[in-house]
Amino acid sequence: MSSEAASVTETYPSISLAELATKIGAQIDGDVDYPIAKPASLERATDSDISFFSDQRKRDALRETRAGAVIISPEHRELFAGNRLISDDPHLAFVEACHLLSRAARPVGNPIDSAAMVHLSAELGRDVHIGANAVVAANARLGDDVVVGANTVVGEYVSIGCRTRLAAGVIVYPGCHIGADCNIESGAVIGSPGFGYLENSGKWRAIPQIGSVRVGNSVDIGANTTIDRGALDDTIIEDGVKLDNQIQVAHNVSIGADTAIAGCTGIAGSARVGRRCKIGGRVSILGHLDIGDDVTIYATSVVTRSIAGGGTYSSNLTVYPASRWRRVLARLASLDELFGRVRRLERFMEKQSTRYRE
Repeated sequence: MSSEAASVTETYPSISLAELATKIGAQIDGDVDYPIAKPASLERATDSDISFFSDQRKRDALRETRAGAVIISPEHRELFAGNRLISDDPHLAFVEACHLLSRAARPVGNPIDSAAMVHLSAELGRDVHIGANAVVAANARLGDDVVVGANTVVGEYVSIGCRTRLAAGVIVYPGCHIGADCNIESGAVIGSPGFGYLENSGKWRAIPQIGSVRVGNSVDIGANTTIDRGALDDTIIEDGVKLDNQIQVAHNVSIGADTAIAGCTGIAGSARVGRRCKIGGRVSILGHLDIGDDVTIYATSVVTRSIAGGGTYSSNLTVYPASRWRRVLARLASLDELFGRVRRLERFMEKQSTRYRE
């Protein structure tokens, strides 16, 4: 690695308790000038850390914590004698404090590593950082404060909005658009060709995938997640979507704003997922289906039909002891035969009832 290569460090900017309270909307009860460096759990906090209390099971941890300050609700404030930030929602306030105190690791040193390859036609905003062996291709446009990690490839005519961070080893195919304030983790692939083939005389002919991928603002994309480019129209990821690791988003899928999807889920081509949905891990969604807004789908479910807006859905069986599961499986295998027997019994009873009435 070049001696000029940028290093990466976690930064913990110190902030006074009064300033922190103002920024997260909490009421201060304690030393207004007390310096806070970083967030921590109650169990591991030191006197320069801030933590929070919202779970009654953590009472012992609260009593023994060494935290310099604790975010706590009004009804529990008397449980902690140290510096307190009073909030109606301590967990949410703590999350906001984490955003302020735990800055995402940013490169320091030379903004563009000498081993990076940046095409002369690429447009770079202010304070852009590009790591070693990264490639920024022709006519790419990077907004202010964008971070491109080592070994990441940004293809031709890609646009990336301000403050977006691409970790090491991300691949963004040509022509894709990524909004502002996004986080894309290592191994993610955006804009790879969709799985589109036409069968002809027993042979497969690839269908050109000439669409693109459009990712909105404030989107998080986990490690090794793949988002395929559209066949004709674009694959769309709207603002605020959160995608976990190892998710497959096929061509022409649309995912609505503020939807969260857990790991190992697969969404087949041209499916549409609404806004504010919550989809558990390893869910399979078949292609060309519509899932409405505010739908929750439990983990490992298989979605084979469209779902109107709202509601909670599941199609999985829970875990059983192995001996019981073998019995359940045997009974499931005979379910069709049992159904036929019940139908025959119903018809017999109907005939008997008719004869009795006669």
